[in-house]
Amino acid sequence: MNNKAIIAIVAVLIVVIAAAAVVLLNNDNGNNEKPSIDVAGDQGAVFGNANGDCRIDQDDIDLIEALINENDADTLQNFPLADANHDGVLNSDDVEIVRGIINGDATTVDVYDFRGEVVTVNYPIDNALVVGGTNMRVVISVLGMEDRIVANATNRYIGPYLDKTLYELRENGTITSLTTGATTEDLTTLSTLDVDIAIVEGAGTNSYTEDSAMSYFADNGIPALVFNTDNYKLVMSTISTIGILTGAEDEAEAYMAYMNKVSDTIENNLGDKAGTVTVMTVTMSNSVSGTESDYYAMSEMAGGENLADWTDSTRKYDPSSGDYWLLDPKYNPDYLFHFKSMIYGEDPKASDIEKYKSYFDQTNAYQNGGYYLINGTVPLPVRLAYMAETMYPDLFEEGWADSVFQEYIDNFTDLQDWDVKDHKVIWSVSDF
Repeated sequence: MNNKAIIAIVAVLIVVIAAAAVVLLNNDNGNNEKPSIDVAGDQGAVFGNANGDCRIDQDDIDLIEALINENDADTLQNFPLADANHDGVLNSDDVEIVRGIINGDATTVDVYDFRGEVVTVNYPIDNALVVGGTNMRVVISVLGMEDRIVANATNRYIGPYLDKTLYELRENGTITSLTTGATTEDLTTLSTLDVDIAIVEGAGTNSYTEDSAMSYFADNGIPALVFNTDNYKLVMSTISTIGILTGAEDEAEAYMAYMNKVSDTIENNLGDKAGTVTVMTVTMSNSVSGTESDYYAMSEMAGGENLADWTDSTRKYDPSSGDYWLLDPKYNPDYLFHFKSMIYGEDPKASDIEKYKSYFDQTNAYQNGGYYLINGTVPLPVRLAYMAETMYPDLFEEGWADSVFQEYIDNFTDLQDWDVKDHKVIWSVSDF
């Protein structure tokens, strides 16, 4: 097979896997500065991952060699991650870097993170500070990262079940626990630890992306990678990228296949019935999600037609103020899914339920038994499955969502002989 044929085949593969990245490279500055890049693929945004999948392997070497021989002017625009040392030139140096990564040699790699920045990190990564909430804890558990972490900052909903190993290591002090506030005390504690890299979830649950923390990292020579894990696509990108950096490509690939199986099942089962029920999502006590919210996207991915039409992340609903906007026919949905963060294994408090009822008990959803509370600390695919089965019970085998959760427990956690039916994660508010 000639080089052009190889390149054409891989190009098609990247379109399928990584949804055609748009790249801006500029190496005309006449100095040794690294060129800028304004893109990351859907998967494995590590330079050297030439074909943009979720692992660095011989396929990447084959592609880089083919690209070198092709010597096309558009090569770096079409295959930016092939430039393993990110110097704006594609040559045998890139092949050797990838070969070293495959052999497990200690080296450095460049990574494209959520901020649009290229960060140089040690490979494989170790001695990490990892910051983030539920979705980042899922990444830690799935990839088995716990033995690479020296410090962790997460929300108060970490528990001994879904986060078993991380929770235990934090409790016994093997992993230092920090707050998500990135306080002066947190940074002082970090200064006493051997931290080689900071991996930070950038979605609103912490302050480690703010200037004070970022300045601390820069001043102390700690590379900082910022990720976002709000939605399916971003979880895929995050877990595949960190999977490469930790040598856990197999684990990342298995979880991504699991995610795809869940979303494909929903799509196939719903068919043309998708969007035939209306839905809105709620966070906090009475904040209804707008179109920019990841919960909005999740509800539509689960098959609902979300009635929100405002671009703000949330819009408050409080009938006690005399504003009954949610009862307007254009907003009053068949289903309300209220996401509440709780430690897995706990039940909602009666006082919370009564408060939620006071806001939403006049809605169609509540009146018709369609108002549900979901524990927001279960993994994203699990939340999606429970929403889909709840909205379309006739299109899914009874207990399908439980089976999705059980598969996660069995394959991606350290829990043994655990039955998800022993602890509910979704409740009909009308039943209280």
